[in-house]
Parts: sequence; structure tokens; C-alpha cells
Amino acid sequence: AKIILTKSMFKCAKWMKSLIKKDANYFGSDPMKFFFEKFAKYNHAIYITSTEARLSNPGYIRLNHQFLSTLALSVEDFNSLVADHRKIISSFEENFTKSCSIMFDSDDYDSDDTILRLFDSQNTCLKALAKNSAFLKDPKAKDIFEGMKKSYACDLGLGHLEIEGEQRFLSCDLLTLLIKILAKVKNIELEDAKKNSLKKECLYQDRFFMPENKISVKPDKYYVFLRNPHLSRNEQVILRSYVKPGSLYEKYFSHLKGLVMVSAKSTAAMALGGADFDGDLVKIISDKRIVRAVWEGKYKPNLPIVEIPSTESKSEPLGYSIPLQIIIDTFANKVGLISDWAVQLAEKEYYSETVEEKYKDACAKCTIVVGLEIDAAKSGNHPEENIKEIKAIACGQNTFLDSKKIIEKIRKKYYSLRVDSKEGKFKLYLSKSNKVPDLEVTIERENSSILERLSICYLRLIFDKLPDEGTPENVKSTQQQQCFNFEIPNWSKNLDESLKKEVGKLIKAYCGILSLYWNVQQTENFMQEKKFKGHVINILKLQYDDYRYQKLPCGIETEIALKQLYAELSYILDTNKKIKNAIEALKTYKWHLTCKESRPTVVAKILGLNSSDVEKLPPFFELLYNFRCNGFMLFYYVLEDLKSLNFDKSEYSSQANASDKYSELNQNPYYNELYRVYSEGIAAKKSKSIWNAQVIKICRQHLHKIFDGNISEALKYYWAQKNKDPKRKFFWDVFNEQEILSQIFIP
Repeated sequence: AKIILTKSMFKCAKWMKSLIKKDANYFGSDPMKFFFEKFAKYNHAIYITSTEARLSNPGYIRLNHQFLSTLALSVEDFNSLVADHRKIISSFEENFTKSCSIMFDSDDYDSDDTILRLFDSQNTCLKALAKNSAFLKDPKAKDIFEGMKKSYACDLGLGHLEIEGEQRFLSCDLLTLLIKILAKVKNIELEDAKKNSLKKECLYQDRFFMPENKISVKPDKYYVFLRNPHLSRNEQVILRSYVKPGSLYEKYFSHLKGLVMVSAKSTAAMALGGADFDGDLVKIISDKRIVRAVWEGKYKPNLPIVEIPSTESKSEPLGYSIPLQIIIDTFANKVGLISDWAVQLAEKEYYSETVEEKYKDACAKCTIVVGLEIDAAKSGNHPEENIKEIKAIACGQNTFLDSKKIIEKIRKKYYSLRVDSKEGKFKLYLSKSNKVPDLEVTIERENSSILERLSICYLRLIFDKLPDEGTPENVKSTQQQQCFNFEIPNWSKNLDESLKKEVGKLIKAYCGILSLYWNVQQTENFMQEKKFKGHVINILKLQYDDYRYQKLPCGIETEIALKQLYAELSYILDTNKKIKNAIEALKTYKWHLTCKESRPTVVAKILGLNSSDVEKLPPFFELLYNFRCNGFMLFYYVLEDLKSLNFDKSEYSSQANASDKYSELNQNPYYNELYRVYSEGIAAKKSKSIWNAQVIKICRQHLHKIFDGNISEALKYYWAQKNKDPKRKFFWDVFNEQEILSQIFIP
């Protein structure tokens, strides 16, 4: 586990020092040596980071659901924000095409275009696009384009709406500081009149000074200040800008583009969740719709500032052994949970025509409790009673929180979405074959909260089929078909069939490794959410002393073996029908009564494999053969779990049956070589980037050997059978930028 902490987050520092001071002989002369030896032993590490932050200010900021939860936005202003966001999504096709067109005519790849800036990691693909629009058909280009559209669509449902504003460090009035310093400087005496004159130049309580960067700061215009975490309307601040050409502020502070200053007498910092001036970031919003919403929600009722009370830290004597509760008090908190409750309570406090007594000021209470819970990391005093009180009234389901979980899943993975609109409801299905909706939202309801409306707007966006799937239509019609210079009539007929066959084997081997890794990753992600996972883990806990890291007789750790087992079974049983047949076969062959020596043979029969495939079953199938502590049930639970995993397992795999897959890959010498590298990398817990780089290196070595170093010829043989690499992974991973670009056909 790697824990990255800023200096202020390193809560253990104080008691670490006290321990070392107490017994230097035990801990040694180096204050951190003892602890870092322990970190090394248990594979942990602590990093202390710099306190400097680099800010980029594009002139807009993104709201989040916490801000939107409290805003008193009118329906008209809310619809206007949504319309702006939908315009961004609908203009992606035009902007994408325009960006490519600019690149076709220029070798300047340092464009400030919004779309191109999102593609830093896709340089080779983009440069290929710049030379030839035929690459718009390439799966990688399509993935980039569709990924962007999906991300912006999900942003709408999550409340990540772009508006005009900037993010800055909050600072106290530095002119006040300079005046106080001046008064302390020797050999300088200020007359009272001069001192008073300088003080009159300082900011008033309702003003702020912000050196202009991206957004224009106009005199006497109102701006909204917001800060995370944000749970109630009491935390929304409106201030007027201070702009006076030739002022002392312009003279001394106009270069501080990352700061915003408030008066030394201002209550703005306290109102923003008890912010201070040690590097807290705030959002300064100039959008008129948000300013109006804050006026409506805060300043008409004139809500009071919520003050976070201070708590003293627990004082307990520390010995050689640190009590576990101190560690828990230092790191554990329920801020996220309280924030979700605040969302539920905001609907009852801010959007009900009549507010029940128990919901009055409920969100402000959440603000206080979150402040106390954050401070508990220093004090060790958690506001448990207050948390229980909030939990008691924040009960029931919440439309937005339910949809937020679903949308976050959609953002991370690919789903075949379907939305129906019936009986005044939107119903979202993560798979077109699903019969039960994964999310159901009432389309219109009086006094709907902003967050409820967000969920409706997202589902309406999907229902309206925005954005469209695939390559932009206006690009499809103009695409050139020829990608490379060597694509002349009948070019592929003159290739050596034996060399072509070798390259084909290498492509299949590389794609086979990526397919295996992809299946393992999908299984790892989905296992966390499925109901049978708990039964599987319970059996393993009973069977093994350390069910995660204890090694099986084959040498594979239990946890890794379980992931590989899921991945392998999902590969063999690639349809729900096959899984159902396997469950029936489990009963037919009386799996629970199978003797130990016959279990591999019976497993092959249950999976519908040939008898010759028994010896080819992977070693991690040993998990299924252990019947201790009801272990015979593990096979059934895994199969039932797989039945509920509705993800596409065909990204790299062919439609060949399981026995064909075994025979083909096991007879492929390249695959066996790459599999050893992959297995060693996984066993050593290396990241994908490390073991994959080794796999790519081996592929390139084989290409050099096959073609005597002529990689241009290798590219030609690859392109002749690119259908074996449907996602073009081998193409973009194994061939480098120069090798690809040097052979591209330029129309």
C-alpha cells in the first residue's frame, strides 16, 4: 500500500517524535530509520509531498453535485445550464472534424484546440490522422472520439457543469499585512494621518481583490465564492470585486495570478466551511445564473454563518505499542457518508413547500459535523452522537445518489445502454438484453430538486441518442480508403505466405495475452459487486489460513488464482446458456460426490470440453478440487456469479470454441513465451506498463528476426492480416511512431 500525504496530513508525526524522544536507544539515532525498516518489511511506504500547487485557469470551473444540491436555481436557469452542456456534446462531431482538418494542413501539433489538448497520450494516432483521414476508421480513433462524448454525457448526470469562473488560493488582504510590517520596520515612523490614509486603501468586508487572468473582473460586479466540501446554503458567499486602476493593489499584487484576497475583517473564510489562509482553494464564479441562485437561496433569508467549534485532542500516554484506536481515530472518517446524507436532507429542507421541524437547518448541522469529523483526524474526537442524529433523519432512497452510482459505473466501463420512456418514467438498462431496469426515474414531478432534474436530463440525453455512436457521419462520406503507400492494386497477393503465417501467429499471441489480462481485470472489477462473491470468500477463509496470499500447491497465490479462475471460466462459458448448462451438468454428474482423482475429468465434462483437454486445464483449477469446509459449493457459486456478470468478453477473443482455443494457443510458441513473461510479471505484482513493455520488446525482437531488421516490410505483412487484431492493439503498441508515419499515404 502506498500512502501519499501532504505535510499537514502527516498526523502520525507528533507521536512518532514523542516515541523516539522517549527511548532513543530502542528506536536508534535516526528518527525515521525504525519506521522505514518496518515499512520495507511489510511493503508499505510514506511520501511527503511538496506544498506547492500548479493551477491552470482556462476561464471556467466545474460545479459538482454538492454545490448544485444547495443552489436555489430557477427552472429557467437550470434548463439554460443543461442546454449549454448539451451544445458542447452535440458540437463534438463538428469540432473533432475541424481539428483533424486543421492538422491535415499543418505539421504543428501544439494546437491549443480544446479537443486536441485531451489527446496527449495518443500522439501517434493523431499524427496519422493528420496525414490521412482514413485513420478515422481506426478503432483507436473511434475510441478516443466516443470516449470523449461519453465522458461529457456522464458529466451532465453527475452535475459536472462548466461555467465561467476560476479556482484560486484564498488569501487574507496582503495590503493589511504590508502596513503592519511597515509599522514594525526600524527607522521608519508613520504619522497617524498617513497610517489612516493607508488603512482606508484596504479592502472593505464585502470586497475582494483578484489579479485578472482569464475571467474579466468588473468593478462593483458580484461574484460567488464556493469551496469543497459544501453541504448547506450557509456556505455560499457573495462578494463584490475591487478594481481601481493605479491602486496599491495593482502596484504590488497584480502579478499574483493564483490568489484571491479578502478583507482581514471579512467573515468569508469562516463562511466557507471554516477555511483558512494556508493554501485552501476556492472557486470564484462570475456566471449570472449562479449569482442569482445564491441571492435567492442565501441573502433573502439572510442565513447565519456556520461556525465550526474547536475540539481539544485526546491525551493518552503512548508506550512502545501504539493502541489501534489511535490509528483508527487518525485516519478513519465518515465525511463521504455525511455528504450523501446532506444531499438527501437538502431535498427535504430546500425543496419542500412546508419544511418539517426536524429538517430545519439540517444541512447546516451536516456542515458542522463534517467540520468536526475532518478535525477529528487531529483531535481524535469523532462527533459520534451528532452523526447518529443526522443518520436517523437522513433515511430512505435518493434518486440522484442511485443514479450517481450507475453513471459512475458507465463512465468507467463500456455498457450497451438502453433507455425506455413509459408511464411517465425513464428506465435505464445497462444491457439491451436486461429485462429489469438498473435505474428508474420519474420524468416530471413538482418541486423536483436540481439533482433529481440532473438524473432526468442524463436519461433524456441517452434516450434522444445523443451522442451518436461511431465515426462522425460527415467524415464517413469523405474518408480515403488507402492508409499506406504500399496499398497498390494486388499488393497483398505478392507476399510470402510463410512469413505471413509467422506474423499472424505473433499477432494472435500478443492479442491472446491482452485478452487474458482484460478478462482478469473485468472479473476483478465485477466480483466486488456480485452477491455470490461473499460465499466464495467465506469458503476460502475456512479452507486457507491466509485466503489471499497463501500459495496453492501449483505455486499461485489464492487471490490471484481466484481471479484467473473467473477469467478462464468466463472465456470458456461465454454465453448465459453455456453457464446454465454447466450448472445443470454440475448436478447431473453429482459434483459434490466426485472423488479427488476424478475431479479434473468431471470439470472438463461439466464445461463441455473434450476429454483430451483435461491435461490442458490451467493449474489454478486446483481451487475447485478442494472439497474441505464445503469446498464443493465453490464451483456452483462461481458459476452463479458468472451468470450475473453482463459484460462483453469478446474484445479480443475469436468466436472459436474452448477446445479450439486451447489447442491453437498452446501450439503457438510465441504465446507460450509471452505468457511466461506475463505470469512472472503478475506474480511479482508488476504493473501492466512494466510487463507489457517486456512483451512488446519480445514481439519487436521476433519481427526483426523474421524480416532481418526490415520493420517496414513487417508493417506490410501486418496490414495484410489486420483483421486478426480487431482493436489494432498490436499495431499501435508494437510499431513505433516513425515506422508508422514514414509509410502513411498522403492524399
